[in-house]
Amino acid sequence: MSNLLIISLVFGMTSATFVTLGFTYESYNVFKSKSSETLSGGSLGLQIVAATSGAICAGINIFNSGIDNVPFLITNISILINLIALTVMKYKYTI
Repeated sequence: MSNLLIISLVFGMTSATFVTLGFTYESYNVFKSKSSETLSGGSLGLQIVAATSGAICAGINIFNSGIDNVPFLITNISILINLIALTVMKYKYTI
C-alpha cells in the first residue's frame, strides 16, 4: 500500500467522521431548541473541516488513480463554498 493511498484513506475517514459529527451536532441543536432557524458556528466549522478533508482526499485519489474521483472533488468543493457562504451570512446577519 502506497503512502499516498494511506494518506488518502486517512483524509477520507476524517471527512466521514467530521460529516457525521457536524450533522449530529446540528441535529442536537435543532432538537434542543425545537427550531431549525439557527445555524451553529461549531457545526459549520466541523462541516468545513469535513469538506476540506474530502476535497484533499479526492485530489489525492485523482492524482493516485485518475479521473474516477473528479465528482467527489467537485462535490466537496461545492459543499465547502456553500459552507463558507453560510458562515459569512451567519456572522453578517447576526444581530
